[in-house]
Amino acid sequence: MTGHICTLRSRSGDRTVPRALRALDDAGVDVLNVEVRRPTLDDVFLTLTGKHAAAADGPDSEDAA
Repeated sequence: MTGHICTLRSRSGDRTVPRALRALDDAGVDVLNVEVRRPTLDDVFLTLTGKHAAAADGPDSEDAA
């Protein structure tokens, strides 16, 4: 049997994670690992702009002389 990785994003992880784990358990799915991670500032910037923060500071940025 091969493993699968599932990535979820939620604004309310404190409620979503327990519900998801219960649903998976009820479905007979074995969960081997769970990781909860808060987004970094770069994650937020990427979500809002579609660019990594480092790329925005590059020579093509509007602030470049």
